[in-house]
Amino acid sequence: MRDETWASQVKIRFKNNLLTRIVIFIIVTVAATFGADIFIGLIFKESLRRNVDEMTKSKTAAQRLLASQTNQATQKVCRIHPFFGHTMQTKLDAAPLGWHLETDQNGFRNSREFDVNNVPDDVIVIGLFGGSAAFGWEVDGNQDTLASHLEELFNSRSKSNTKFRIVNLGIPGWHYPQQFFLISRIIQHLDGIITYDGFNEIMVPLGNTLAYQTALPPDFPSGLFYLPIFQKQTTEQILALYGLLMFEANYDPKSLLAHSAIYNKLRYMHWDKERNRVAKIVQLGTSVGSETSSIEAKTFATDPQSYEEIVKFGIDEHAKYSQLVDLIAKQYNIPVLHVLQPFHYADPDNPFDPTMVPTYSRLAFANGHPSVHYSKLRERFAELAKQADPDNSIGYLDLSDALKENRNNWIDLIHPSAKGNRVAAEKIIDFIESSPIRFTSVQ
Repeated sequence: MRDETWASQVKIRFKNNLLTRIVIFIIVTVAATFGADIFIGLIFKESLRRNVDEMTKSKTAAQRLLASQTNQATQKVCRIHPFFGHTMQTKLDAAPLGWHLETDQNGFRNSREFDVNNVPDDVIVIGLFGGSAAFGWEVDGNQDTLASHLEELFNSRSKSNTKFRIVNLGIPGWHYPQQFFLISRIIQHLDGIITYDGFNEIMVPLGNTLAYQTALPPDFPSGLFYLPIFQKQTTEQILALYGLLMFEANYDPKSLLAHSAIYNKLRYMHWDKERNRVAKIVQLGTSVGSETSSIEAKTFATDPQSYEEIVKFGIDEHAKYSQLVDLIAKQYNIPVLHVLQPFHYADPDNPFDPTMVPTYSRLAFANGHPSVHYSKLRERFAELAKQADPDNSIGYLDLSDALKENRNNWIDLIHPSAKGNRVAAEKIIDFIESSPIRFTSVQ
């Protein structure tokens, strides 16, 4: 009888201890989870907010593309050009990408009726050349592009009755080879040249040789725009892109805010991983065999250690074409101002957040902080600026860190916003006014 009583007491104690341990475990787990959630919420508060903003933009873009007749938005806004690879479609006056833009009869972002060949003789024409930053990517309306702000400042600060026209000759995805071709073809119609570039001089060679298995030569037009126009997508690519668009179009980014910080972070990590996976499939393209690859493509594609070589190639190209532009401009007695465009990651002390960079750029900048490469470009740019110019007709202005970390100045930390364009325009006009370069009577 005593043994049965002892055994029953042991069972009761064991059950009580087990129940106590379970309760303690639950309490500790809940407390740890709650504490971790508070910690993550505090540490990653800004990052989570950016994640939501990024997903919201992707959702809107995906819904817009799915609603269109084709998911090849590039083909809607770009056209093939025999010399430049691509320009925008001519005489656009719409919002095919969700933000309004107007293009002239040559496919550049000016008013529809503008013709560089028919500008009145009493108007000083200055061409602004560059890529998507000069073009005004995602800037809603032509009135807030860098060219428009420059034109307003040139005219408002003019010390005479001279009228100025700043012609927007930037095209998304363009880098220096394309800019040089355009300058050489229309220079007789210009009174001044402003180049506004830097990012594409590194990104395009890297993107062409690393982000696409087609291994485009580094000096080709940007594969991001070139391939959708010249190369048909495979069924697998189309389905992958459609799946990605469906995933993003149906997702509710703001639902993240209704859950814990831990859930938010894990859900975003899953979303970003899936997006990158599908993006790589979309970007693969049809593989080019060694028998059809160009010498340049094979040189860069076969050497996994050539990343630094590609960066050097882009920097050398920037320097070479800058000097070629200077030579041609001197023949026509036209002043030139080379501007190194603002870049959020120009400062190595600014932590690199790859989630805030478009996927194609993320692939291109796979090796380390972008400032490592951009700083080399800045060094070469500074060397060019030190070269003596007895005619005082050539200038170099580094605006790499001009917009700092003010988020209001940026659209996606690569492309300046309307406000950022205004800041850049003011810095450019201030430099010109204090410079010996004789652009116009604004000095």
